[in-house]
Amino acid sequence: MNSSLILFVKYPEPGKVKTRLAYSIGVMEATKLYKSWVENIVSELKNLSCVDLYIFFPEKKYTKEFMNWLGTDLNFCIQSGKDLGYKMNNAFKKMFNGGYKKVVLAGSDIPDLNNKTIIEAFESIDNNDVVLGKSQDGGYYLIALKESQEELFTNIKWSSEKVLNQTISKCKSLGLKYKLLNELTDIDTLRDLITWKNNSKQKYISI
Repeated sequence: MNSSLILFVKYPEPGKVKTRLAYSIGVMEATKLYKSWVENIVSELKNLSCVDLYIFFPEKKYTKEFMNWLGTDLNFCIQSGKDLGYKMNNAFKKMFNGGYKKVVLAGSDIPDLNNKTIIEAFESIDNNDVVLGKSQDGGYYLIALKESQEELFTNIKWSSEKVLNQTISKCKSLGLKYKLLNELTDIDTLRDLITWKNNSKQKYISI
């Protein structure tokens, strides 16, 4: 296989995930929602053929818990780096150093992320240098590369509405051809949850 899919995941420990959403709907409800989203995404993406799925998570102490939660048939790696940009760049480097030719990295709080979007990202990277999945909050939920592009992950104001535009500006200044995928909802707040609930084909069920 020459393609790998990286999914950035946090362990669903109450109070440690979806903290902004938890202010509105409660810690346990936010945690259960995040857990269900990750499980649905992993269940969907692990069935992709000719793609190796890697779960990257921030804390080594949760390795056994992740295996018990998502299964021992997945590849698990520890994120490394001082901020999100470094962590993503290092994850890409690890994959390319491992011999992969096409790599997609995605977030795990995108309930509508599915195989169709991932396949489109892999197909699009053949004719582009960068593929980005636009999220409604001004960031991106997915990035695909076919070689390391370290500058795309430096001097970006992470967790802001400027992330996507700053990344596109970097692509232009570096002469990189890029493509944008369909916009999906990255759920961080109650407003995001309501938007997704009203627009998604999935049915939202209060847990």
